[in-house]
Amino acid sequence: MARRVLFIVSTLKRCGPVGVIFGIVKHLDPERYEAAIVTLSPEPSESDAANFRAMGVPIFALNKARWAIPATMEGIRRTRRSTGADIVHCHGIRPDFFVALARISAPSVSTIHSDLTLDYTLRYGPLTGRSMALSHFAALRGFRSVAAVSDGVRRRAERHGIHATTIENGIDLETYRPPRSRQAIERLRAKFGWPLDKLVVLHASQFVAVKRVVQVVRGFLRSQLSSRAILVLAGDGPERGACEKVAAGASNVLFLGNRPDICLLMAAADVAISASSSEGFALSVSEACASGLRVLASFIPFHRRMFELFPRQVILFDYDGPGSIAQALDEHVRARRDPFAVCEPSRTLISSRRMSEQYQSLYDCVCGEPR
Repeated sequence: MARRVLFIVSTLKRCGPVGVIFGIVKHLDPERYEAAIVTLSPEPSESDAANFRAMGVPIFALNKARWAIPATMEGIRRTRRSTGADIVHCHGIRPDFFVALARISAPSVSTIHSDLTLDYTLRYGPLTGRSMALSHFAALRGFRSVAAVSDGVRRRAERHGIHATTIENGIDLETYRPPRSRQAIERLRAKFGWPLDKLVVLHASQFVAVKRVVQVVRGFLRSQLSSRAILVLAGDGPERGACEKVAAGASNVLFLGNRPDICLLMAAADVAISASSSEGFALSVSEACASGLRVLASFIPFHRRMFELFPRQVILFDYDGPGSIAQALDEHVRARRDPFAVCEPSRTLISSRRMSEQYQSLYDCVCGEPR
């Protein structure tokens, strides 16, 4: 009889952690594990709930406000009992806090998706951010097991007394793959209205400080490349207004907002760019590598990992303001995308199947051998 894993998340809004959950669930061995999901807050419009339901995954929506702490904890306890879940797997600060406080009677696992100290500091300022990080680490000490999405995230957690296992995030290789032909690229460009005679530089991420999106826009506009290229930005967030102000009047900078078809954007583009100051595990960079794109990336630990796996595709640069982005674009982006023969062993290492298998092994250790 399969054990049930109850995933707990704030919402199923399309984002990296929700994509990770989807990848784990998609490749669960049905003889060993089955999945259910608890969401804490009302679903936003950009939700992946329908995709989980299409896989037959039950979703239990608590629909609680952020300040409804006792009601949320009781909802988690009640759902755990009603589903008979054998293990609880949390993703995010709110699920981690509530499960740690609720003291549910089931083994618990959490996944740390970023460098918590840096992430919270950048989002909320040094004082509030550090306090939130310390509180989050305190909550994580109550879990049976903790997974970190990269060695860098694991090492940061260990400084705070959290002994984590590294399980790198994975992506769906059926979705993210190189285009079959030049004609396929041109058909997608026609669909998106992108000119065939221009180089397409793609940036796909949230518009937050750690991603340096404003600097990417500035750097692109300063580059000589911009005269024969377009910059396409997929995503949204608090810094979008600043980006649009910098790009005001520039017809070669396109803002697409959040998109469900990132895989098609990557298939149509020539190069992906990431100037992030920190990444736990940048799914968009992995997706770009799996899609056969050239990737221009800032010199940070996670990007170095991608360079090790995809040395023919990933180009690293030292970030030193928008000028360094302009220089990197002018030095390394000269022609349309090449039909890269992507290294299949490396693609396998970043696959969601590999990730799911590693999580199932972790569940085995937490719960004992499968029934």
